[in-house]
Amino acid sequence: MLGLIFLIIFVLSFLGMLFIVFKKWPELKAVSILGQSDIVERPFAERTMERMKNLRPIKNFSSEKILKKFFIRLKILLSKGEKRVDKYLHKVSHSQKFEDNYWEKVRKEK
Repeated sequence: MLGLIFLIIFVLSFLGMLFIVFKKWPELKAVSILGQSDIVERPFAERTMERMKNLRPIKNFSSEKILKKFFIRLKILLSKGEKRVDKYLHKVSHSQKFEDNYWEKVRKEK
């Protein structure tokens, strides 16, 4: 029963879409797809930035601020990683397993 109701709704909505398309067909034929748009004239990034500037909530949007925040966070992340590597290197160099004349022994074995 429920499937029949869904099928009827589907068929009616499909017929409604077809009715709208046939009713507007002369207007749809008259529309040029590549009319006088700025797709060919300007690159995508430039058009996108212009559209973003025209939006009301982000008129003060600055890509430089976002890049600055990104690079600051990247710098913090890299300094944390460098600190960890330095700590592990310090542990290895001061452990008893690593001898001071290790490289001399390696050279002699060759």
